[in-house]
Amino acid sequence: MKRTVFISHSSKDKAIGDEVCRFLEANGVSCWIAPRDVTPGKNYGAAIVDAIDECAVFVLILSDDSNKSSQVVREVERAASTDSIIIPFRVDPVQPSRNLEFYVSSSHWLDATSKPLAPHLRELLQAITNWQASGAPEREQAALSTAPSPMMPVQRSRSWLTIAGVIAALVVVCALGLYFALRPRPVSNSKETQLSRTTASVPPIFSPSPAISLAATPAPSATVSVDIAANSPKVFPILPTPTIQPSASASSFLPTPSPRRMRPGEPIAAATSSTAAINPVNVSPSPAPASSARMKAAENLSTATIPIIQDVIASSQREGYRPYMAFDGNPATAWAPNKDGVDQLISVHFKAPVVITSVSIASGFGEDLAHYRMHNRVKTLRVTLSDGATQVLTFEDEMKMQRFELRDRAVTEWIKLEILSVFRGTKFDRTPISEIAFNREASN
Repeated sequence: MKRTVFISHSSKDKAIGDEVCRFLEANGVSCWIAPRDVTPGKNYGAAIVDAIDECAVFVLILSDDSNKSSQVVREVERAASTDSIIIPFRVDPVQPSRNLEFYVSSSHWLDATSKPLAPHLRELLQAITNWQASGAPEREQAALSTAPSPMMPVQRSRSWLTIAGVIAALVVVCALGLYFALRPRPVSNSKETQLSRTTASVPPIFSPSPAISLAATPAPSATVSVDIAANSPKVFPILPTPTIQPSASASSFLPTPSPRRMRPGEPIAAATSSTAAINPVNVSPSPAPASSARMKAAENLSTATIPIIQDVIASSQREGYRPYMAFDGNPATAWAPNKDGVDQLISVHFKAPVVITSVSIASGFGEDLAHYRMHNRVKTLRVTLSDGATQVLTFEDEMKMQRFELRDRAVTEWIKLEILSVFRGTKFDRTPISEIAFNREASN
């Protein structure tokens, strides 16, 4: 039987959790609660994960004990990742811990600190009932759309006709193949005929074309093949050969550079604009310019100072605008939270503690200027580190990667970005963030 509500509680709050469960089930709301509903012999962690995925509503018994429970934090994280409706039911006068604050700060609390508990249980039941009346049908329809359809009974009376038709088709195909393979072909021994066939099948080696001009190369040279993605030239020596100058009509066949990844602080237009076409033949060897050497050195430094991200979690997301899209190096994709984005969060957890020195953010849609103006753009944003330090960043309304130096450079395990205000778009009321990048120093 599919359950509706998952009740998360500390083991020290078992009595309160059981009372909540009894009240809801007495009023027709099916619940899942541990350890009552853990199947004997099944892995405890797997049972918790399956139950959270099954239930659409997640009721958190928020108390002083659950505030300190790492198991409760893991359950809340799982519920947030599955887009469950999280309802904090506070039974002690406590504020959510730092580990829980990210997930429950935007949820409406039910305060049950005053006694008795019964009136607050009726409020909890009403909240769940209201959600079932508004949000449950969409989830149920999605589940029904993925359910397999029942098998139709096999009509035995027609099965032999199908088999006979397939066999007949195979026989016809085999007969036609043998006929064309074995039929005699007329043979001509005429030398004139053979010569005409030979000359007709061989195209001329050279044919005049107004689109190609030949110019002799005076001395051996080398052709430079540039790997744009790696920014490293590879030299292949060749023998003297005529240089072919392609005409304008043949320019469409020249290779085009592959897109490269944006760097922190770089304007979006520089990363998305197309580079001039490269002539792969008529290139003479020359030393790399100083700007290329500086770009390569900066690229190596940027790669060495990019921290390793373990996971990315957002308070909300629109369909097709997932959190990881803010870190894929593509300005045409973005993370976009629900509504207009104000008070929405995105949290980045690093694989190891790092010292973040600066953060670079491309606000808005980076696909082109028209899309950039049609959508909202971040105006102010609050950065929070795991040690509690905060800083408010103020953006310019420009389509570029904007870099911000952080005042507090303490070791941090995660960083949280919260949208405070936005520049309004001309058409759509959503606030995408195209790219986020961090610079860091390795921690000891």
